[in-house]
Amino acid sequence: MTQSPTVQLEAEPIFKMEAVMASARMIPGGPFGDMVAIDVSGGKFHGPRVSGKVMPSGGDWVSVFPQGARVNVRLLLETDDGVPLLLEYRGVAPVRDGKQRSEVGGLITAPADSKYAWLNHVHLVGFGGGADGVAHYDFYQLL
Repeated sequence: MTQSPTVQLEAEPIFKMEAVMASARMIPGGPFGDMVAIDVSGGKFHGPRVSGKVMPSGGDWVSVFPQGARVNVRLLLETDDGVPLLLEYRGVAPVRDGKQRSEVGGLITAPADSKYAWLNHVHLVGFGGGADGVAHYDFYQLL
């Protein structure tokens, strides 16, 4: 068996996001662990090329396991100049050294005729987590 090479990835920031978590509903004892549906009531995002607000729609569907969780998020964003964007991301939130951190990959859907159409061709990677009712994420584009 050959050893895989070590890979270092380069990335540039797309935006930082703060999403305010509202109500949460639990579906206990599912076949894949407990499920939690978390509504998002708003928030903001800011980056070098795109900024705006998180709209009060969408949310996070979390599968909870003893070792951590899996996240599945869909959010509607609106840029500062009024362009709607759909942000979708999924990933894992393992517990390491007693702390939980989400590691996600995602996509943005933007109107094809907008100045944000470039986002339709970006695969996002992100890192973050929730505390005190707010999810904080940093999203990047791999170079």
